[in-house]
Amino acid sequence: MIEYSNDDALLILNTVEGLGLKRKHKLLSIAEPKDLLTDFDRYKPALLKILGTEVFGKLENLKTEETLGKEWDDLQKYDVKVTSVFDESYPDSLRNIDEYPLLLYYKGNEDLFRNRGVAVVGTRGASRYGLNVTRDFATEFARAGLNVISGFARGVDTAAHKAALDVKGGTIAVVASGLDICYPAENRALMERILDEDGLFVSEYRLGTYAAQYNFPERNRIISGLADAVFVPEMRIKSGTMITVNHALEQGKDVFVVPANINQPTAEGSNLLLKQMQGALVLSPEDVLEAMGVKADKKQKESVQLGFYEMQILEILEQGETHFEELMEKTGLNANDLQNVVFNMEMNDLIDRTSGNYFTLK
Repeated sequence: MIEYSNDDALLILNTVEGLGLKRKHKLLSIAEPKDLLTDFDRYKPALLKILGTEVFGKLENLKTEETLGKEWDDLQKYDVKVTSVFDESYPDSLRNIDEYPLLLYYKGNEDLFRNRGVAVVGTRGASRYGLNVTRDFATEFARAGLNVISGFARGVDTAAHKAALDVKGGTIAVVASGLDICYPAENRALMERILDEDGLFVSEYRLGTYAAQYNFPERNRIISGLADAVFVPEMRIKSGTMITVNHALEQGKDVFVVPANINQPTAEGSNLLLKQMQGALVLSPEDVLEAMGVKADKKQKESVQLGFYEMQILEILEQGETHFEELMEKTGLNANDLQNVVFNMEMNDLIDRTSGNYFTLK
């Protein structure tokens, strides 16, 4: 008789087509996974009842020893590790969520599992405002020592991961595919950067699993589950972000939202959360940190002597993102003089230049 560990057994069960998470959880009512496979004949009647004839047949006919060997070989090939709910290394924050993942695949700095964190989630098609808010808040979360947790998608997710890395902070990417697959493909360089700079990738899907549409709502419960709170810079009403928010609320997590342009389609969900009082309105990263009982980073910028035009530009940018030509019109400066002023302000970390020659407050 071959004796399996729980991790072994779960790796094997993950290869059985048609065996989903709900039925895997039902199997736990019979026995631990290692016992189900080690003493398979004993549990056959109960397994057949839960799995049904078709799925049970696939499990019964599986060459388990050969299958397990291939799974471990693939994990070693891609430098991926696993932790199950039966292991001490499994994140405590996930143990009590509904339909917790039985087995997690991860790659990178596993120490991040033990840190507090904020999930930063939002729309893939974020506006300049949404991306700026994402960068500003994620930067301060990371500086305060919190993990920045997101889903590695385009838009808000990508901006959040990058912001954390830019200040040497911790970031966790929870993905909807196997960890041997980079989705979206254009984020390959970001994937490598996260791994090179002590970040962490997490998935509940075995290697070789592509990012099917139905995987994304499932993985969102892990994003919120790993976090102490969820921050939403910008989101649509019908979106994966709304699913993440609902998971967070069900898990008893705080949800923080910034107000956004009521005419911006990508912010309709954010404003709806505020209207329905499902999310706490915040205006600065410090609002979130204070609510979480976390001290903000105390490093202060050097005092900068501001002239008339610098003060004028700051007042203009307080009203929102502004184009270079509009700044020329409002300040009365010519292009060369304005360029010198905004360059110095950028160097003093007062403003940011964004795509299209727009400027925002830092």
